[in-house]
Amino acid sequence: MEKKNIDHALKIYEGLIENQPEVKRKGKRLPYTSLKGNMFSFISKDGHIGLRFSEEDVEKYINLYGFTEFIQNDRVMVDYVKIPDEFLENELLVEFFNECCQHAKTIEPRPKTKNREK
Repeated sequence: MEKKNIDHALKIYEGLIENQPEVKRKGKRLPYTSLKGNMFSFISKDGHIGLRFSEEDVEKYINLYGFTEFIQNDRVMVDYVKIPDEFLENELLVEFFNECCQHAKTIEPRPKTKNREK
């Protein structure tokens, strides 16, 4: 993917985040969002947006819109779909991101790591 396309996808991704006041962008080089210690969206180094949904919603989006599971480093990212480039300009993307945020709120918090005494 060309640099300008990455910048375009990043601008759209940041716009999605701005519409969710409780969500903050994290990550300098690889932007992502998380709630309660769980990542739920990100933009890959090649400019693809990944959104996390329930297992049922992943299947729904694959069947309805032809999305694919997100594969990164030769591994399927469980519960993530890769948003196709043609959906970057689609008004449904805002709904997808909002649904992704709502799903993130239902995920159990990740346990905090304990400081080990030496």
